[in-house]
Amino acid sequence: ILANMTPFRDNETGGHIRRTTCYAKAIVENLLVNGSGEYKMDDSYAEGIIKAARLHDIGKVAVPDNILLKPARLTPFEFELIKQHSVYGAEIMDMAIEGLGEDETSYFLTVAREIIATHHEKWDGSGYPFGLSGKDIPLSGRILAIVDVYDALISHRPYKPRYRHEEALTMILSEKGTPFDPELLDFSMEVLQNFKYIPEDHQD
Repeated sequence: ILANMTPFRDNETGGHIRRTTCYAKAIVENLLVNGSGEYKMDDSYAEGIIKAARLHDIGKVAVPDNILLKPARLTPFEFELIKQHSVYGAEIMDMAIEGLGEDETSYFLTVAREIIATHHEKWDGSGYPFGLSGKDIPLSGRILAIVDVYDALISHRPYKPRYRHEEALTMILSEKGTPFDPELLDFSMEVLQNFKYIPEDHQD
């Protein structure tokens, strides 16, 4: 229900949610098999990320329409407001977790909260809303950071061109160790190459 709310506000966000969920699932399933150390996932965390990825932008339901649906580049002030969607989404999850108490569902919502709150954090500490850096950012947030940016790059917006898959991948790899976890990118290289096949089935 929560995941299906956001596309009613913004259809472009609906396609974005479907695609980023597929990208995240591909990375997670690869880490289940090929990850090592901190990057070797257990089944429950992997399942939580795959299910919760659809919720990463749920906080956008609290962003005013004139900002969320603006057909042009946001002003610095407007961008500061839309950045709050990570905080709004985390607050929504907090209320849900408090209402449910401790059970299997609350664990899923805890993973969802982790993703929602941290998918705009950056490896070098320059992200938002908390300015976390390195492995202080949960792995789920680091995964969503990669797929969120990739999908933004390959998607047309009134204020930016649509980049081809190869261009988007080159741009992401050029920022290895700044916005993005370098080890996670290393583990995910083969998966990232295959991202180009996902958008065809999940258009806006």
